[in-house]
Amino acid sequence: MPNLVPRSREMVIVAYFLARWGEPTARGATVPPKELGADSWKRAYSVFYTRLSEGRSVRTFRNSLQTARAVYDAHLPSGRKGWKRAGADRPPAKLPSRHQSVWDDWASKPRAELWDRIQQFADLGVSKISGRVLDDLDVQLGESEEPPSHTEGGKKVFVSSRAERDPTVRAAAIRIHGTSCAVCRLDFGRAYGEWGAGYVEVHHLVPLGDKLGTRETDPTMDLAVLCANCHRMVHRKTNMVLTIEELRSKLNFRELLKWARSLADGALS
Repeated sequence: MPNLVPRSREMVIVAYFLARWGEPTARGATVPPKELGADSWKRAYSVFYTRLSEGRSVRTFRNSLQTARAVYDAHLPSGRKGWKRAGADRPPAKLPSRHQSVWDDWASKPRAELWDRIQQFADLGVSKISGRVLDDLDVQLGESEEPPSHTEGGKKVFVSSRAERDPTVRAAAIRIHGTSCAVCRLDFGRAYGEWGAGYVEVHHLVPLGDKLGTRETDPTMDLAVLCANCHRMVHRKTNMVLTIEELRSKLNFRELLKWARSLADGALS
């Protein structure tokens, strides 16, 4: 079960901004506020992930922010019903205390002032990240967590699931390291064509000697890209994570080649 993290006041302020200033469309729906430069609500929620996630996964964070936004919908002329009670003449449900406090503080203030308050929490670089990267984060990571682990050689490492889920960190790793697996060199685009183009999993491994801890992630030094098979293999045993070199030493290239040839023969026969 995912860890339930209480929403911070800052997160609720962001939710209020999204609910109040979502842009209406001709079809009666809304799109994210123009300040975010986001072309979808999924991307708009992800813009605030890096600075407001507090340990949540990308998916959990987006769901939490979406729900916090929905609390306000019935109280605003957004066109969305949100938590409005059944029956057109019935008033909307009472706001939770933190939502009400934010409403009281910001309902009479202008858009520019509210944006000035929350833009410090926005990572606008996410707006420029491929939608495929955001989709891959959902598919690849779900709600799983990687525990602190150690290699076969006994050197301790810290596996940071939060860093792997950061869209900007993932995008930087792919830009730097490409999409070929660091162990077996599989490229999903070459193997599966357009369907697999751009997909790869990001592996975060930071050696820290005898101490466990965190540090700012350097995509060049702290991250590697792995195919799904190799990523599962480095984490196969509980409380153990192999290095890239250790896994590569275990890979039987001769058998892998035989398998690839038999697969090709079967497909071409």
